[in-house]
Amino acid sequence: MTEFGKSPWIVTTSPHDNRSLGGGNLQLPIYPPKPVFSPAPANWPKADPVPGTPSAARALHALSVLNHDRKPTSTLHIPNAPGPAGTAAHHSSMWDLVLVIDTGASMTAWYPTIDSFVACTHELPLFATVHVLKLHSQGFDPNRNIFDRAALGTADLNAGRKKVIFLITDGVGPAWARPQIWQHIREWSESHPLAILHVQPHQNWPRATLHTHTLALRSSVPGGPNTTLEQKTPDPGSPAALLAAAPLQPGDVIIPVLELRKRWIDQWCRLLLSRQWVRQQALILRQSLPSKLPAPRAARDNRSEQAEKRVIDFLASASTETAQLAGYLAAAPLNRHIMQLIAGQLLPTAGPGDLSEILSSGLVRVADNVDPDDAPYNKVAFDFETGIRAALLAREGWEKSQAVAKLIEEYLTSTVPAVRGLAWRIEFRTPPDALIVNEDNLPFVTVERTVLQAMPLGPHSEAIRQMGSKIDAFRTGP
Repeated sequence: MTEFGKSPWIVTTSPHDNRSLGGGNLQLPIYPPKPVFSPAPANWPKADPVPGTPSAARALHALSVLNHDRKPTSTLHIPNAPGPAGTAAHHSSMWDLVLVIDTGASMTAWYPTIDSFVACTHELPLFATVHVLKLHSQGFDPNRNIFDRAALGTADLNAGRKKVIFLITDGVGPAWARPQIWQHIREWSESHPLAILHVQPHQNWPRATLHTHTLALRSSVPGGPNTTLEQKTPDPGSPAALLAAAPLQPGDVIIPVLELRKRWIDQWCRLLLSRQWVRQQALILRQSLPSKLPAPRAARDNRSEQAEKRVIDFLASASTETAQLAGYLAAAPLNRHIMQLIAGQLLPTAGPGDLSEILSSGLVRVADNVDPDDAPYNKVAFDFETGIRAALLAREGWEKSQAVAKLIEEYLTSTVPAVRGLAWRIEFRTPPDALIVNEDNLPFVTVERTVLQAMPLGPHSEAIRQMGSKIDAFRTGP
């Protein structure tokens, strides 16, 4: 047992790393938390989070003043340490942190950033426990509950200990057009301080269902739930009055919305801890919710339009990096690991926002019977809608397809034998003579055929004919 002041702490495992607590001499062992989302293989290039993510998480340290009345004696547990207590609490903090993470299709672009943020919150000597709760806002099963019952029970959001709740999202998934998620948000915010962390910059928020207002707010109770937030009514005739949201009605709840950046989280901490008025982007949840909310603009169904027109409209509004990245992805089988590999190696100027824009554009769908959250690196999780891949490839040069083929062959050959020799076949338009199409490699072979069809083959059209015959033979069966 080691004494820190007058408070005994028990450390039962050997540390991987050490951290001092409160500037004292006690060194607390730190075990890195397990990633929320499965990482790519160790030999793949690592996808970097958005710069500044660790600083954004560390901004929460300002909330340490809420723990001034912690109990003098407690037992210290180490997250992810070996043994049965590996996921126990950090220390005797009165507060838990609950991170509700949207796993919609477009959110996969932000997984490295979210993993970094979660890991940094574990390093803070602030929260007793960091709970992660996945929000299934989009996926392979439209009837799936938006939360897993067991995980929801473990987080215990409607009762129990004091909690700070962050909902990390881009607000694009179909679940945001359903009242269930808003009902959960209302219930939680009536018991705990809750804020939405938006992964997109503020100027992109109108694409989602999260239509915010700029409000002057303050909290009547430090660390109180959202029901303790007060709105300052602007003076009549002032510029602020012209833009003000409708006055709060009894039963309405204010939900602050923040960018996942240090400056925004700093401001929210000031709102939570002081009686000063703070200008804050926020949603107003009315007491009565409509049975159906408007769908996010980026997610509206436009599949009835011709693929060519949809691609033209997309490229007309996309940034240069987004358009270039879409061209690269058109030559590849798609899952989050492959998409991040291509972006990092072939277009390093592209960020997660560019990939997210493609995934939320309506040009890409989730593959049948695949959960994009859990899909491994060697399984196809996304596909372009009919005709979109060909329309994008028609605008690209052969060099992009060749560069993508080299990456796919280099990193997937060990587990997907069908891509062995892919770079050679794309360069010389040759058919895969020994290929036997099966359920596992069919998505990869289908993409390869589409890439070849987009090239001016001429006398090499035999490659397409042979691949088509092999695919048709598998689909029709013996």
